[in-house]
Amino acid sequence: MNFYENIVILDPNLDEKATEEAIERVKNIIVKKGGDVFRSENWGHRKLAYDIKKHKKGTYVLILFKAPPSTIAELEKFYKVFDLALKFMVIKLGRKEIAKVMSPQLGESSLRPASLRPVEQEGLPARQGGQAGQAGSSGAEPAPSDSDKSVVDSTLREKEDKGV
Repeated sequence: MNFYENIVILDPNLDEKATEEAIERVKNIIVKKGGDVFRSENWGHRKLAYDIKKHKKGTYVLILFKAPPSTIAELEKFYKVFDLALKFMVIKLGRKEIAKVMSPQLGESSLRPASLRPVEQEGLPARQGGQAGQAGSSGAEPAPSDSDKSVVDSTLREKEDKGV
């Protein structure tokens, strides 16, 4: 069995009871197919980046579960005919993501998608490489000194310690 993260955007016009019933329907499908639901979070109403089925807002729900791969096909069939779900996405979690999810000392904020730390680390070497290429041209700024690099490294370490 694999670990999955399911993010669903539900119709924002649903009341709290109807939203909970919709979440329970999804959980029941997972359990009936032999899966285990670890956590479900209602992230509330949020503005959508673009209109989906003539809605400008949606109710975001996160469900973390463990299930056999055949369950995903069943969930997708369900979502396609379930009118209350505006959008859905099921992601298979890797080993690092599973460790984060299953770690008890991490807070709820660790479940938010798209951490910024990998983007910053990827962007840093690309910027340094771009400066090295410009150093040979006339009138370019000098390459960063060792003290500049240590400031950047210490800033990145502080962000990692804070969990940003």
